[in-house]
Amino acid sequence: MHAKRIVSFLPSATELMYELGAEENIVGVTHECIYPQQAKTKLRIINSVFDPEKMTSKQIDDKVSELVREGKDIFTVNEANLKEANPDLIIAQGTCAVCSAYTNEVNKALQILQKRPQVLVLDPHTIEEILGTIIEIAQKIGKEKEGEKLAESLKKELILSNPKMSKVKKCCA
Repeated sequence: MHAKRIVSFLPSATELMYELGAEENIVGVTHECIYPQQAKTKLRIINSVFDPEKMTSKQIDDKVSELVREGKDIFTVNEANLKEANPDLIIAQGTCAVCSAYTNEVNKALQILQKRPQVLVLDPHTIEEILGTIIEIAQKIGKEKEGEKLAESLKKELILSNPKMSKVKKCCA
């Protein structure tokens, strides 16, 4: 069964879903989901506990370091917006607790929701794995053909720009 109501805790996943033509299925995003422009109109499920727009990179780094050192949250879950979004799929990342919403926020979301959604945690570390996540997301949202086409197109672009990339396995098999 394909997900119809998707919450993205990861800006790159939000962009990818727009690229795949699934923008109507996106019902919630994070404060960091600003591209494409239409993503800004979606319900904000995740927010930062501070306003990074008003801070320098150094100030952000200092603030994040302070919060981590003190065991405090970097992100908050907007409970009302999450309940309104009522997702059947949450897409998150498993790479970095500082860069984007992570395990803590996913767990909080699952505790808030009455109906447990599917959770897709992305953790790619290679170009091949990144291309594979395109296919994985596309399968979850019923956009398999679009995902295969996009992954193959990106692979071809990579090979053209760097012939050594031709060793990347076919990701869309």
